[in-house]
Amino acid sequence: MNPLLDANVRFDGLQNSPVGMTAVMGYINYRDSYDQQNAYFIFKNEANGNYYRYELQKQEIGDGSKVGAARGADAHQDTDERSAYRIISEKRLDNLTTDNMSTITYNSWFTTTNLFFAEGNTVYRYNVSNGDKFVVYKAPEGYDVTMIKFRTEESSVFSDDLGLYMNIVMFNGTNGAIGEIKFTTSADLDNDYEPLFYDRDNEGNLWGEIKDIQFVN
Repeated sequence: MNPLLDANVRFDGLQNSPVGMTAVMGYINYRDSYDQQNAYFIFKNEANGNYYRYELQKQEIGDGSKVGAARGADAHQDTDERSAYRIISEKRLDNLTTDNMSTITYNSWFTTTNLFFAEGNTVYRYNVSNGDKFVVYKAPEGYDVTMIKFRTEESSVFSDDLGLYMNIVMFNGTNGAIGEIKFTTSADLDNDYEPLFYDRDNEGNLWGEIKDIQFVN
C-alpha cells in the first residue's frame, strides 16, 4: 500500500484559501494524456455557502527543485519544502447552489468545465466557465433527488469508464426510485434514448429509501 504524503501545496497567494473549508471532491480528465492533465479540487465555504474550484498543476520535483509558489505569491521565495503541485487558478462557482454536496459529479467523457449536481427534484449540468446551469432531469412530483451516478454499458470484467448513462436516485419520504437518462459525448442529452423509471422490484414491491446503488453487467 502506498503511503499518504503531504503534497505541501501552498495557499498563501490565493484570494480565497481553502483552509477551513469543506472538501467536496477532486477530479481529473484521464481520457487523454493522463500524465499531462491538471487536477481540480472543489471546496465549500460553509460560512457563506460558496463553492470554489482550484486547479492544480503537477510540479517536477524529482531534481530537487524548490517548491513552486501558489498563484500570486512570490515564485522566487526560498523554502525548504518541496511541493508536488502548485495552484494555478481559483474560481468561485457562481450558481452552484446545492446543499447536497454528494451529488456534485464529474464524468471524464466530458470536458472539465462540465459538472453535474442535484438540487431538490432537479438535476443540472453546470458550466464552470460561466456559471450557467441547464436542467437535464426533473423527478416526478413528490420526489427529491438524493444521488446521481454514471454507469457504463461496457461488459468487461473491469472497466474504469464511467459511461454515458446517468442513474438518478430519488426519495419521496416513503419510497425510493431510480431514473436513467443518457448523454452524448458532448454532454448533451441523447434524445434518442427513452428515459427509464423504476420504483419497485420484479415482484411489484415498492422500494424503501435507497442508500446506494451498484451496477452489474
